[in-house]
Amino acid sequence: MDALSSHRHRIGRGRHRRNLSLWLACLIGLGLGLMALLSGGLASPGRPAEPAETSVALPWQLQTDLLAEPSSELAATLPASPEAALLQVFETLRQGRHRSALEQVGQLVQQHPNFQLAQLLHAELLGAGLQEPSDTYQASARRASASEANAQLEALASEARRRLLHPPLQQLQGRIPKGILQLGPTDRYVAAVDASASRLYWFANDVQPDGRQRLRLLLSTYASVGANGMGKFREGDARTPIGVYFVQRSLPGERLPDLYGVGALTLNYPNAIDLMRNKTGSGIWLHGTPSLQYARAPLATDGCVVLANHDMQTLLELQGTASTPVLIAERLEWVDENAASMPAGFERTLQDWLRHRLGGQPESLAGFYSPRFEREALGLDYWWPRLSRHYRNTRKVQALQLQSALAWRDEEDLIVATLAPPHRNGASDADVPRAERVRTYWRLEDGHWKIVYEGPA
Repeated sequence: MDALSSHRHRIGRGRHRRNLSLWLACLIGLGLGLMALLSGGLASPGRPAEPAETSVALPWQLQTDLLAEPSSELAATLPASPEAALLQVFETLRQGRHRSALEQVGQLVQQHPNFQLAQLLHAELLGAGLQEPSDTYQASARRASASEANAQLEALASEARRRLLHPPLQQLQGRIPKGILQLGPTDRYVAAVDASASRLYWFANDVQPDGRQRLRLLLSTYASVGANGMGKFREGDARTPIGVYFVQRSLPGERLPDLYGVGALTLNYPNAIDLMRNKTGSGIWLHGTPSLQYARAPLATDGCVVLANHDMQTLLELQGTASTPVLIAERLEWVDENAASMPAGFERTLQDWLRHRLGGQPESLAGFYSPRFEREALGLDYWWPRLSRHYRNTRKVQALQLQSALAWRDEEDLIVATLAPPHRNGASDADVPRAERVRTYWRLEDGHWKIVYEGPA
């Protein structure tokens, strides 16, 4: 390297170091401000619930207990959260105990050496006159070009903001994602993804002795989504779909490339609505991170929802995750658990449809089906004659009752409802074979809910 190049290199490295320090100062200020805000309390998040006159009260009560102790099933599998440890470092800094903060973040990077955000915080605290920066960090900084370094810092800054500014659990106490309308006893879990907060929430559905369901948060964790954001439309667009999907299979990491980390839960993208809209692509999963990476930037995947490996491992060790509904939203809206309600008119329409199914007169059912009805790429012109013959033969038509219902809104208002035959001879919901369950997708058309898909669950 000649003298001029060496001089430019020193200037560039100095500028990079100043930018880094400035960025970290802002980050620490953000963290300290957040801690102070948390200690003083926060207002409740989200928009207010729908006015009473536009909704129908649920005939059951869904409760949440976000701060309860983990169940015995998870007690041995839930690891100490590295994210909680990172937030504790900021709390220690807020208290003015800088050396203790250095020791805490030092332990964190020892336990999780691929946690880049923690490594950056560690390096800056080392360089703040306490100790010399580590050789590892200096070497990586020298290897990176200015553009690469700036891009990495920008990604880490975005990750830090999402980790620091997501709604704290205390703020969500007694609240549920608005799209979760009803869960059946066979739904052991339900998950919700908030892309705006880079957050995945995984709930257990506990059935109380009185028959009521209670949602209990098992995991709240940072998650990455598509590099190009939300609203997947075609294969390769690096976007994450919006809607409700269901877990299909659990795949251990040893059966997958290292890209998927410790393993994956596959989802049923494209669902019936996606196919109706001619969306393409496949392989949208919840999965872990490569072994050399702790977490990805908020927008960094090919469309999947990606978690840190230790969080993904927690989900993989759960029993009975198949068919778990996963609500994926650009931004989750949280509502008071006591304000949870079916959209206006839906429950009445659903009950009317269930009653007319058993009447042996399929002509009375015609008005429940949308002209856009589609199944297996075939429209209502193909399916209605077959549905009519089926519903005319009352001996073959089973009575159904609603098991679960989840709603979402993108460019339309949509609901996916899963139904099953009622209990027989004292059997429980868990005894109903999955083959007997029916899944329906409903679309709001001119103020009326219409079926756009009906088929096996």
